[in-house]
Amino acid sequence: MSFFSPKSESNKLRLQMTLTFGGRVAALLCSFVNVVLTARFWGADGRGAVAVFMANVGVVMFACKVCTGGAASYHFHRVGFERLSACAYVWCMALAVVMGAVMACLGDAHPVLYVGATFLVSMSNYYLSVQLARKDILNYNITMLMQPLLTTVFVALTGGVLGLGHVAYFYSLLAGNVLILVYNLVTQRDTIVARLPGSLLIDRKALGRIVSFGWREETANVMQFLSDRLSYYVLGYCCGVAQVGVFSIAVALTESVMAVSKSISAVQYSEVINNGDTRSGWVSNRRSIVWAALFSAAGVAALAVMPDAVFVFVFGKSFGGLQHIIAILGPGVVVASATLVADTYFSAIGLLDRLILKSGVAFAVAAVAAVAIVPGFGIEGAAVANMLSDVAAVTVIMASFARHGRALRGR
Repeated sequence: MSFFSPKSESNKLRLQMTLTFGGRVAALLCSFVNVVLTARFWGADGRGAVAVFMANVGVVMFACKVCTGGAASYHFHRVGFERLSACAYVWCMALAVVMGAVMACLGDAHPVLYVGATFLVSMSNYYLSVQLARKDILNYNITMLMQPLLTTVFVALTGGVLGLGHVAYFYSLLAGNVLILVYNLVTQRDTIVARLPGSLLIDRKALGRIVSFGWREETANVMQFLSDRLSYYVLGYCCGVAQVGVFSIAVALTESVMAVSKSISAVQYSEVINNGDTRSGWVSNRRSIVWAALFSAAGVAALAVMPDAVFVFVFGKSFGGLQHIIAILGPGVVVASATLVADTYFSAIGLLDRLILKSGVAFAVAAVAAVAIVPGFGIEGAAVANMLSDVAAVTVIMASFARHGRALRGR
């Protein structure tokens, strides 16, 4: 089935992609408002502190996703909802406590916030994975939209109305994800109540299978995450947290154009998870890769020609020079859109070694580039390091995707 195929059987798939795109655009707008509010309320320093908090949570979230990410979707039909849920809840709570303990030992002032954010955000991700496995695209989009929407509403109330400091962002994140958890428990209450006895027991075999799959996928994901965010840490060390705040805005703006590719990849992932590794699935994903890159290129071009005065007006005087940074990041974001579609395809069919290889190469390039370029060129060097990493990633994953297509033709 193809996104742009005229066949009637593709209509549902196209409708799901359109719905998901609409949800992602709405979520993108909420995220944009969130970025503007945090920058306006707390300036570059506050925005930098928020970026560091989210980066720290993001690192441990990869460990949580061993049981809540692609492994949850992949094993939903294989081990059952109740056993999957038991493993996910226990795994994430244990890791959240460990995260809080580590941050307390490092002298962080808010270790409890790390516990809450780690557990609640991981549960939101878990239900997104379950909804993809069920092909429940409607609730998937509702849950996806609730994440930035609720956080933004609470940020507006705490930071704008009450005038609280940047710590208010952390409490806003917690409050939003509590409501998301309640929503998912309510919408799935019949299944949960019917299978509650089984959901209270950990199946060691099921946990072993999930973890075996999940750690390999998340090894690839954490290396990709670090390759995308390593420049944050090097930039903060060399130039200060304010520069991280400015750079995070540029990254957020450029990555926002990946809304189409994320929509396509999510629906294609759900299709492949349920239909298996087929020649038609590969062809559909190949076409989706091309369109994802084209849509992202159009979005990057629109941002790159926007006058810098617009960014200063929206975000404040401390965020000047964003147009230049966006222009450097742009090519990397375009190829990253293509990488994303291919990544989700390999995850859906369980070929995780391809993802590990791609992410390993991207991380190596990012590490060398960040250390070599950022100290001398600052924020521009960080943008170049990210761009080079993205180009390395797409080169590796596209070669693997092409080889897999030839193998399918030979079957």
